[in-house]
Amino acid sequence: LTAESHCQLPDDLQEEPVSYIAHALIRDQAEEIVAEIAVTWRLAKVKAQTEA
Repeated sequence: LTAESHCQLPDDLQEEPVSYIAHALIRDQAEEIVAEIAVTWRLAKVKAQTEA
């Protein structure tokens, strides 16, 4: 089996979470698609913590 994945993530994350979907196609030895997977990521910029 082989897998190919595609996801366009931004270079600069935003303060508020944004959803991104990663798609993956799973192919068998005959190059036929046997599965398609989609994963949703919620990404946001993490605020730096300062020590007192």
